Amino acid sequence: MTGGAAHAADVTPAAGFGWSGFYLGASAGYGFGDTDYAYHPPDLTASPAFVENYPALGVDYDGGMIGGQLGYNLQAGAVVLGLEADVSASGIRGETSTRDAPPCFEEGCSAEIGWFGTGRLRLGYDLDGFMPFVTGGAALVGFSGDADKGACGYNGSCGFSDTAWGWTLGGGVEWGFADHWSAKAEYLYVNVDAPDFSGPGGKQVSAGDLDVSAIRIGVNYHLD
Repeated sequence: MTGGAAHAADVTPAAGFGWSGFYLGASAGYGFGDTDYAYHPPDLTASPAFVENYPALGVDYDGGMIGGQLGYNLQAGAVVLGLEADVSASGIRGETSTRDAPPCFEEGCSAEIGWFGTGRLRLGYDLDGFMPFVTGGAALVGFSGDADKGACGYNGSCGFSDTAWGWTLGGGVEWGFADHWSAKAEYLYVNVDAPDFSGPGGKQVSAGDLDVSAIRIGVNYHLD
């Protein structure tokens, strides 16, 4: 009996970790992705060859992020169902080099994600305090971009600043390493539609989908 009690005392906190209840935490990571800009003259019927000669030009971006999350888990046996919301400030940004094609032919094009947040369902499976999970839900992204002023009118600006809804899917692992504490690593793919925009003279630029891959690590404190 003494030996059994000593063995029980040596069990790590993760082995008896319970996931049910509320939690909150912080996270940081790295994001990368791309979008594209396509130039359209005011009168498309008059310039079909022009449009064909200048296809959409891509803009790649990357950068760091930091934020926080809160959520609630309900555990039934080894199955863990949860709901999590998070928001992150982002330094994800990129721009093209000078190219000999509109809308980025003189000064280039840029894209920037200032922040993003998600609301997601999580489905995990507890393996003695170690929980792999899949997740998915809605995303809200604050982003901006601009195209070359030559493509949109030399006497005016040409760009956008918008907030848009999209969707996200991903997965990760979480580990209960101490009483009330867990650490996680996750991947999220986020997709939202970028808006079309125009400058003086009716010249228009179409932006493609905004794609972001986010890799994050974080720590959570479980209140229950």
